[in-house]
Amino acid sequence: MVYRQPKVLTPSKDVLVLTPWLAPTVWEGTFNIDILNEQFRLRNTTIGLTVFVIKKYVAFLELFLQTAEKHFMVGHKVSYYVFTDRPGDVPRVPLGEGRQVVVLEVRSYSRWQDVSTHRMEMIRNFSRQREVFRGVRGKVLRLTSACHQATVVDRAHGIEAVWHDESHLNRYLLDHKPTKVLSPEYLWDEQLLGWPAVEKKLRYVTVPKSHRGIRD
Repeated sequence: MVYRQPKVLTPSKDVLVLTPWLAPTVWEGTFNIDILNEQFRLRNTTIGLTVFVIKKYVAFLELFLQTAEKHFMVGHKVSYYVFTDRPGDVPRVPLGEGRQVVVLEVRSYSRWQDVSTHRMEMIRNFSRQREVFRGVRGKVLRLTSACHQATVVDRAHGIEAVWHDESHLNRYLLDHKPTKVLSPEYLWDEQLLGWPAVEKKLRYVTVPKSHRGIRD
């Protein structure tokens, strides 16, 4: 029998499951959920999830929390870190055992671009003040500090990155290769792109909205 060894940069019939630097790409069907759940249980892990709801985006928070309680790390301990300029508008949503919403009040900005640009700074500041992310605090501080410093340098030269904090995050990940990469199943716009056959399960989908109306 002749077996043609697969090549990382050559697509298979379906999707790539390895990056060029040999990190696995997580697709539905490439992992055993029962094994992963048991590993998290044995480690007594608490998962931290940051959520930014500045200005009118608070309107989406209740649905986000409700669906997260149904689908995100169900059965495990989760802390939702809600960064908002409207703490009084944060809804009360029933949470499972070991799960909590931590409201972190931050300032708003007149331009939505500035809200996006300052997200790394906000995470960095609260990580320093409250050990917010516990076991991975050092890694979070390094990442957010590097991205924030890059925006400071850009601003000093009159430069604004095209995708704001995401641009600087991409730059950081080029220099610090992740050991695991999520597939597009974890961030997908079904209204814009449909549902291709290679995506077995859409785990995180965007909500249809008027960007102009929300950002103004």
